[in-house]
Amino acid sequence: MICSRSAEVADSGGRRRSTALPAVIAVLVAAGTGPLAVSPALATGTVTPLFAPRASEPSELPPALEPRPEAAPAPAPPFAPTLAPAPTVAPSAVPPTPPAEPGDAEPAPLEPPPAGLPPDFAPRTARHRVAVSARFAYRLGSAAEEAGAHAGFGFGGTYEYTYATAASRLELALGTDFSLDRFGSAEQGILARGGVGRTYDATRVILQNAFLLVHTVAANLGPARPFVTVGAGLGVGNLQTVSPSFTEIPGSSISFHDLQFLARASAGVDVVVTRVWRASLRVDYTAVRLADEIPTVSGTTLPAFVDLLDVNLSLVYRF
Repeated sequence: MICSRSAEVADSGGRRRSTALPAVIAVLVAAGTGPLAVSPALATGTVTPLFAPRASEPSELPPALEPRPEAAPAPAPPFAPTLAPAPTVAPSAVPPTPPAEPGDAEPAPLEPPPAGLPPDFAPRTARHRVAVSARFAYRLGSAAEEAGAHAGFGFGGTYEYTYATAASRLELALGTDFSLDRFGSAEQGILARGGVGRTYDATRVILQNAFLLVHTVAANLGPARPFVTVGAGLGVGNLQTVSPSFTEIPGSSISFHDLQFLARASAGVDVVVTRVWRASLRVDYTAVRLADEIPTVSGTTLPAFVDLLDVNLSLVYRF
């Protein structure tokens, strides 16, 4: 009983305090005194920030931290493209051109084709010349007919390399020249059968071979190329006969061989046919030296290998 009564008293006392406390707070607020007094500024709703400076006092913040009004961004200037000037290089800054290394000189520029020729027929400047010739040959000297015919025919070949060009049209060339001339004449041989000799017709043949080194000087005049050539070399002569004037054995054939020294001078002209082909006319004079004469049965000798005059018709290829 005592315990229950004390609990009720405590409970009633706590309720009285809880109801009296709000009434006291309201009285203090209304009177404007005490720790809970409300300032007129707060009562009117005007509240000053805690850290805001007072109106009568200067701002204690440094100028860098003071808020500044935001200015409107300035308009961008109109775009005007400009070209930067090209950099200039001082002459001293340009590296000097290194000297050319020693070696073969560059070939001279090609000459323009001569006027008046179609493009397909304009001659092409080339250093190599190859010619194949048909030859008409003639043995010189009055004594030549005693050993064989004066007139004959043959063929030849020439190769030249132009090693220099002077004055833009004068060509200098080195080369080789080969030729073979044949001379045939009718003769009679004797054939002995049963102790009786009979004659028969045969042909006496003289062959003249020439191998020479030549030097040519030519003038390139466009459609025509006149030239002169000199050369020297060796010749090989051959005589085949069945005549009893040269052999004592009836019906037998005898052959004589001879080695000679030759010197040749030539003059001619090339005429353009196409860009690489040309026709050529050339005249040769060949001097035969150190040639042996052919002995006869009677003890005399005949000059079988004599000087020659040749006319060549050639087909020339230039490259």
